[in-house]
Amino acid sequence: MSDSNIESTVTIASQKDITPEVWPASRHSNESGSTRSDLITTLSIDSLRDALQTVGYRVESVVNERMTYLRSATGGMPFDIRPGNGVGTAPDQFVDVAFVALFAVRGTFSLEIVNEWNRSRRFGRLFVDRATQGQEVLVFALDVSVAGGVTPIHFRSQIEVWDSLVQQFVSWLRVEVSKIAPGFGGADASSAKVGEGPAKDSAAANTPPMSI
Repeated sequence: MSDSNIESTVTIASQKDITPEVWPASRHSNESGSTRSDLITTLSIDSLRDALQTVGYRVESVVNERMTYLRSATGGMPFDIRPGNGVGTAPDQFVDVAFVALFAVRGTFSLEIVNEWNRSRRFGRLFVDRATQGQEVLVFALDVSVAGGVTPIHFRSQIEVWDSLVQQFVSWLRVEVSKIAPGFGGADASSAKVGEGPAKDSAAANTPPMSI
């Protein structure tokens, strides 16, 4: 598209354009209320592992030159759980985490598809990260914060939201990619095939991408 065809006005999508998310009822909704002393105000790798294992995830620790983080999977799709902002007085503590799933891209992934997810969904951001020249990685992520204190039930519910988001996203991505590459096999017309490949990128170093 030439510059002359780009309008200078910005149209804000109306609320009706946003696809409403439907989350499963929390498995912990019948728990009693928490007191202030019960609130989660910081996280650690150990407490994060415990929280994930409590709701049924198998979790492993991953150590690289930059950080220690956790890796798990849902529905056969691997994802990472990475520490965010640290606590100054406790270097092993942090107040937010990022749930991250990676998809290796062969070719160039359509930013129009990426923008469609972000435009029509309120939760879970999607972006393309260019790790190295000629290698793109599609990154799907959700940030969860405990700053100010949250109840254990709230934190576990956020894990369940991530699980639901991943299932929605994989189904959505399959449909969108099939529109530009029917059968995921042959044509690669200025778009992308999403599959296995090296993924050493700024969003997730040394993390194997998912194959669709």
